[in-house]
Amino acid sequence: VPPTHSTPGPSFALQVTPIRELTPVRDPAPVRNPILVRDLTPVRELTPIPEREPTPVSPRPPSPPPRTEEVGPTTSTRPPSPTRHTFVHVDISEGGGDFVSSPQSNEAPQTPAATAAGEAEDSAALTALSLKLDRCLHMVTTLENELGITKKVLGGAVPKLVIRVKRLEGLLQQQKRKLRLFDSEGEDATPTEKDIDLAALHTLA
Repeated sequence: VPPTHSTPGPSFALQVTPIRELTPVRDPAPVRNPILVRDLTPVRELTPIPEREPTPVSPRPPSPPPRTEEVGPTTSTRPPSPTRHTFVHVDISEGGGDFVSSPQSNEAPQTPAATAAGEAEDSAALTALSLKLDRCLHMVTTLENELGITKKVLGGAVPKLVIRVKRLEGLLQQQKRKLRLFDSEGEDATPTEKDIDLAALHTLA
C-alpha cells in the first residue's frame, strides 16, 4: 500500500515567554510636616518701640470780645496734621519670613480732648464771625434808611434855601445903593467955606 501523503495540521507547540525580574520598590521618602518645620525655625524677638507720651494741652487765655468796627477773616489756630511714615520691620529666618508694620509719626497723636477743643474753638470763631456780619448788615441798612430820609427832607428844603439866599443878596445890594445915594446927597447939602460968613463968626466969638 503506497503511503498516503496527508497535510500536516497546525502544530500546537507552546511558546514560553521569559518572565522579567521584579525590580525592588523604593521606600517612600518621609514627608516633612510643614507645621513642625515652621515651629523649629527660630524667630527673632521684636524690639518694643517706646511710645511717646502725649503733650498736655495747656489752657488758653480767653479771647477778647469781638469788635463791631473791624470785620476780618478769622484764622484757625489748629496745628497742622502730622505726616505719618510707615516703618516696616522684616524678620527673615530659614524657611520663611514674618512682616510686622508699625505706623510712626513725627508728632504725638492728638488726643480726643484736644480734637474736641479744636472743634469747639472753630465753632466759637464761626459764631463770632456770624455775629459781626449780622451787626454790619444791620448798620448798613440803618444808614441807608437814614440817608433816604435825609434826601427826602432836604429835597424840598435846599431849593427854598437857595431862593432865600438870592433874595437876601438882592436886598443887600439895594441897601448898599441907598447908602451910596444918601452919602452923595449929604455931601451936596454940606456948606462950603465960601458960604460961611467970617464976620458972623467973629461977632459970635
